[in-house]
This record gives sequence, structure tokens and C-alpha cells, in this order.
Amino acid sequence: MHSVRHFYPSLLQRPMEITQLNTKDTPELLILIHGGPGFSGHYFHGFFDESPYTTITYDQGFLNKPTIDSFVEELNMVTEKYKNKKIILLGHSFGSVIALEYLKKFNENITRVILSNFIYDSDFLKLELNNEWEEGFAKTNDFLQKYGATDDFFKHLAIEVSPLYFSKERRELGPKIFNKLKYSFNTYNEINNSYLSNFDLNDIINQNKDKLQFIISKNETRIPFKYFEKLLDKGVSTNIIDTESHFYFIENPKAYCDLL
Repeated sequence: MHSVRHFYPSLLQRPMEITQLNTKDTPELLILIHGGPGFSGHYFHGFFDESPYTTITYDQGFLNKPTIDSFVEELNMVTEKYKNKKIILLGHSFGSVIALEYLKKFNENITRVILSNFIYDSDFLKLELNNEWEEGFAKTNDFLQKYGATDDFFKHLAIEVSPLYFSKERRELGPKIFNKLKYSFNTYNEINNSYLSNFDLNDIINQNKDKLQFIISKNETRIPFKYFEKLLDKGVSTNIIDTESHFYFIENPKAYCDLL
């Protein structure tokens, strides 16, 4: 059973919700940082029962404006509540950007950072423009006309392109998972426009290689493997999984947790 805690830092306009995803009480705390931007930590729920650590997640986007700095500040609010623990961050997909930015500012607070199916520089956006993506994102205008720039628009678009996130054998999971998520079109738009177009965190990776671990799905369509190949000689502990899935912890929770 999940344990949910609310707290009310003065900077927040609404309470932040922290959910513990297993029943373990270990000296280490694994904090799961969800992707998006604009997704929700709900997609982690039910898949980390076998994590070896006390494992929590939370939803991003509680501060006034969705910026990388505000996301880092939110994460810092969470880590401040667990000063008695050894903190491990797991940044999934876009969540890796937040994890790396946090590591840059609060290196001494963190024991380890796991980057899973991650993003680390702006080359990813160039890869998004290749032919594999054109069919899915050509539907954007049609969806905007039908739903408008609302959370419903973003949800339906994500469901439409969900085959890019899951293996062929588990494609039916996409609509089920995405339909449960909370989306923020404004968050997605703000971060993509102001940050993802020009960031490069290679230096952070180089300076913190002893604290880092990579989990990469070799054949996934969401982030092509060639994007990661230039990182494989940097001396970082790396697990390469032979799967198409961007959400390997959903498709094979035990095998994923064994990597942690």
C-alpha cells in the first residue's frame, strides 16, 4: 500500500504530495523524478515494490512558474525533509535534466544519481525531428483544433504517440498509463521553449562520473541509442537493456529494480 504525505512549504501555493512506493525503511532514500515536462509521478506507482531502498516520488510544478530553477527548488524541498537519509536520485527521461541540475547546485547532498532513458543535451531535440517522429507530431495541429491548448490536448496527443514509448509486445500499456497522468501543456511549452533548446550538461557528467549510473534501453524509439553512444566511453557505470521501452520499469519492474 502506498503512503502519502502532504506538506506546505511557504513558497508553495498548494500542498506538495510525496508518495512512498514501497514499505522499506532503509538508510538510503531513492527519489524518483518523473519526466515530461508536465507529466506526473503517478506513472511510477505500482512498479517499485521491489526497490532495494525506501522509494518516494512527487509531482513537479507546484511553484508559480515552471522553470528548471523552480523544479530544482521543489526537489530541494523534498530532500530537505529527509536529511537523515542518504539521497539517491533517479531521473527518468526529462527528470534527468532536473536531477543533473540539482547535482550541479547541491552536489554534497547526493550519494548517487541514476539517469534512466535520459536527456542530457540539446542534440536530443534535433533527433526528435527525424522521420520516425514526423508522423506522430504531424497530428499536433489536428489535436490543437479539436481540443485547444489544454491538458486534454496534451493527454490525447501523448496517447496518440504512445507506441513510441513502449515495446511492440506491450503497446496496449501506453493509453492506460498516459490516460491516468496529470498533464500541463503550459509546463511542457515553457520548458521546451526556454531550456531544452540550448542546454548541455556534459561537464556535469564528466565531473561527477563516480556518482552517476546510466540505464539505457538500446532499441527504444523515444530516444535513439545513437544519442547515448558518445557517452559510453566516459567511465560511467552503465546498464544497456535490450528493449524498445522508454518505461522499462513498467514493462519489467523486477528486472529494473534489480539494476538499482
